Amino acid sequence: MKFNKNHFGLFIGIILFSFSVAVTGCGEEPSSDSDDDDGEDINDDSDDDIDDDAVNDDVDDDSDDDLDDDMEDSLSLLGPGDHIGFIFGFDEPIAENEHAYEDRWNEAIAAGMTVGRIQLDWLDLEPAPGVFNEELLNESLELLVEDGVKPMLTLSTLDSEELTFPEDLMEPDHQDLVDGMPLNDPVVLERFENLANWLVPNFYNAGGWLITVGNEVDIRSEDHPDDVLEIVDFVAGAVESIHEVESEMAVTVTLTASAATNQPQFTASLMELLDVACFNFYCQDAAGIVQDANFVQESIDILLGASGDLPLVIQELGCPAGYEDEQSNIEGTLEKQRAFFEAVWNEMEDSQRFRAAIIFQLIDWSPELTNFYLQWLQGMPQWFIDMYEESLRTMGLCRWEDGSERPAWDEFILGIEMFAD
Repeated sequence: MKFNKNHFGLFIGIILFSFSVAVTGCGEEPSSDSDDDDGEDINDDSDDDIDDDAVNDDVDDDSDDDLDDDMEDSLSLLGPGDHIGFIFGFDEPIAENEHAYEDRWNEAIAAGMTVGRIQLDWLDLEPAPGVFNEELLNESLELLVEDGVKPMLTLSTLDSEELTFPEDLMEPDHQDLVDGMPLNDPVVLERFENLANWLVPNFYNAGGWLITVGNEVDIRSEDHPDDVLEIVDFVAGAVESIHEVESEMAVTVTLTASAATNQPQFTASLMELLDVACFNFYCQDAAGIVQDANFVQESIDILLGASGDLPLVIQELGCPAGYEDEQSNIEGTLEKQRAFFEAVWNEMEDSQRFRAAIIFQLIDWSPELTNFYLQWLQGMPQWFIDMYEESLRTMGLCRWEDGSERPAWDEFILGIEMFAD
């Protein structure tokens, strides 16, 4: 479990993107009254109502119960039923919490956990043109393969605010490709095809069931609106390359939950290309406040609506518990964290199209790693920094300091057992 700074676009991006409305145009701390946001999409940074036409109309009461053959085929490698798993996190264990990594993994396997997730950057998998890092791939898959856990792969190419293409294709700042090359340039698509020819058979043989070819790509489209068509073309090329190698391998691209309401046309254009709809979904509202679980049903309905007829997978499912020994800046509690996951399991059980979710994450972020990323927030209001820090430090199902479980861990085990029945 080696630390890789590029992986952190996945969570840094979602928090910064979600909190952005709270700090844009003002330096005032948001109101602590979270009732105003009751029922809203947690990661939506807009107060606009959802456009029903743009997301293929409201979800009918019984529309989720009518799975057609195409939907079943798109996740044939996953198998029937609903599935939940977790990622450990990105810190190396310390003596005080090392036991939790092994003990909680073994407990989850014993309860019936069948899915997990790995995240790898294209630039790490292809350190030189045409040279592929088989050792990295095998190490990342090793634990899952040993215990018969089916992996999902987050293949970072576009990752939140930055690119993670091979180094020879990118400018040093990871914001653009060399020589002004577009994201859908034939050179880029050919390089991805070569990657797929090597990667997909290895991932398939390890029991892989889903590859997402970009993470939170709507943040890139928001920051670089001129790149929208390039992003769509790149995703189309990536999907085609993977399917040409293994037609059964499901392919998707990951969006923030707010994309369903803030960028409906962009979202819909991607859904036409994909086998599965994939979003990141957190319990915090646009101001960073942890919401009561009663918002979950409406928010999942919005994601299902934006998914068209595709099955839904949550790549990152997260909820910070908040500080337990002092007042929480984000209004988090142990009960709110637990109830969030319970509500998500209930929605998954009720919907035939909501098929899988991976919790972000087992163990809190360490103080050292959190402080490293707080450097990015220089110049931001202190209240924002405090909320951001608390979100990272209490994100786990288990506490960093000693590896002890929060009540949300028991809720996770109950979810595994519920879906295993």
